[in-house]
Amino acid sequence: MTPREEYESRLGLRVDEAKRVERLYGTLSNLRLLVFALFLLSLWLVLGSPKWPLWVALIPPGIFLVLFIFHEIVAQRLVRAQRAVRYYELAIARLDDRWVGVGPEGREYASPRHPYAIDLDLFGPGSLFQRLSLARTRFGERTLAGWLLAPAAPTEIRARQQAVEELRPELDLRENIALEGEELELRGDPDAFVRWAETPPAVSGVVLRVAVYGFVALALLSVVGALRWGWGWSPFILSLMAQILVRVRFQKSLDASTADLDDAHDELQLLATVLSRFEQHPVRCEWLTEVRLRLESEGRPPSIWIRRLGRLFDLFEAKRNSLFAPISFVLMLDFIIGFALDDWRRRVGGRSRAWLEALGDLEAISSLAGYAYERSDDVFATVRESEDARTGADTRGVAETSAAPRAEGPYVSFVEAESLGHPLLPADACIRNDVTLGGRAGPDLLVVSGSNMSGKSTFLRTLGMGVVLAQAGAPVRCRRLELSPLRLGASIRVMDSIQEGVSHFYAEVKRLRQIVERTEEGSNVLFLVDEILQGTNSHDRRIGVEAVMQTLVDRGAVGVITTHDLALTEMVGRLRGRAENVHFQDELEDGRMRFDYRLRPGVVSKSNALELMRSVGLDVGPRT
Repeated sequence: MTPREEYESRLGLRVDEAKRVERLYGTLSNLRLLVFALFLLSLWLVLGSPKWPLWVALIPPGIFLVLFIFHEIVAQRLVRAQRAVRYYELAIARLDDRWVGVGPEGREYASPRHPYAIDLDLFGPGSLFQRLSLARTRFGERTLAGWLLAPAAPTEIRARQQAVEELRPELDLRENIALEGEELELRGDPDAFVRWAETPPAVSGVVLRVAVYGFVALALLSVVGALRWGWGWSPFILSLMAQILVRVRFQKSLDASTADLDDAHDELQLLATVLSRFEQHPVRCEWLTEVRLRLESEGRPPSIWIRRLGRLFDLFEAKRNSLFAPISFVLMLDFIIGFALDDWRRRVGGRSRAWLEALGDLEAISSLAGYAYERSDDVFATVRESEDARTGADTRGVAETSAAPRAEGPYVSFVEAESLGHPLLPADACIRNDVTLGGRAGPDLLVVSGSNMSGKSTFLRTLGMGVVLAQAGAPVRCRRLELSPLRLGASIRVMDSIQEGVSHFYAEVKRLRQIVERTEEGSNVLFLVDEILQGTNSHDRRIGVEAVMQTLVDRGAVGVITTHDLALTEMVGRLRGRAENVHFQDELEDGRMRFDYRLRPGVVSKSNALELMRSVGLDVGPRT
């Protein structure tokens, strides 16, 4: 079945299940009322007539207790069934491009200093992260964000692609992870648990343990002696004083040793739940097998260790209960449980970081697998190794004899895409274009001209997002994509800052410098610059743009710039075959501007600026 048919089929089954459980829930509720009424009746009969034995009045409460337990179980089933309905409704909404605003936005990962995160809409409402992420934990979200923010090596990309392909059809796995503990959220510091687990034990000295257990035994013995043998309460008071001395000396260490765990307590249940789902799922490919190996620890899966830790901490927190606190104080349960927590840390605490990094990898790859399932027509990119890039590029054509020499070295930057489309646009509104950059067959630089709203900025983001998805291991909306390892640099959404005293032009210059610096690190670079240096005069813009572009292509970078200034298109000739002009065009039909968003060779021959100004009522003179 297609993804839509599968989702609709599963939604129908989940709706039927929810209705069935809801009817059972209602029936049990009515039965509880009936049994309560029978209890009142039996109580009236027993109290009103000696003919009715007392045990008659005890039968309805017993039945009521059984119904209460069963009712709670059915209530949990109902909640889960309703969650399943919502899960598949949201899945269908993603297929219908109604996903914007649903799910985490990942704003915290969008650093303004990152070379392309903000420019390519990786994070925020309606972002690529929001479309991709199915992660339940912060570790999964952070791993997925990291994959979008930095390219993987070609071997890692191929390994992730295999893992995505293996998990693509695993709908049950993704559903179970989504439904388990849905009411739990990770609101605290995601690293608090790791910090606690890796901290050396603070209250586990042998002398301290002997003292604590000895004073607790003395307190119990003194209580028994006072009640049974007439010792009086002096021994008990002395034992409490000894305990207080221990607390004065070690209480701060105990509190400090559990502080970070206190911050992470709410997350332990969710971590254990998600981990257990992945632990139970069989794997085949090398990437998933390697990640699963990182979850092994002393013969038990990490979910069991984390659940055990959660139970210990629940007991530790019981001391805050006002009724239980006096007993806890006398028995020094906070210290005794503290010893057990330290034993946990000593045995497996050093493995916690590896567990959660593995969990992050599994959640991130599961998110990509869900995206791949819903985008069944998208394809995986072919990413060549650095040394193979030159060989691979040789097969795509013969270089022009008039072209300037390529940069020396093992790096050959190239991108070749057929029918590349924007991954976040609705399918029926997504116009696809072919792109060839670098290698032997394509230019190192595309200069894109075109009128306002013709699609230049969207084209840059389409190419950038395609490369980001490819190098994260996800499928790309295209017919074919082949590329070398690339480090992205973009200047599309550059902002000025009154607080920092930074103009738009200066902010753009700084971003261009950042892109140039990336080429100094000896790796392949793809640059994407929108309306380059628009904040200065035409003379300075032409000189500056040509100098920067010459530097970038001489260093082996490839890229695309867009401009309204047609004077910049003249530098293509001076780059001696290293650059090409392409454009988007528009048509004026019945007084309205129409765009087809198709990339065409050459320089745009007309502008729509005046027509757009007239369309909003500005008087800009007669039409020519």
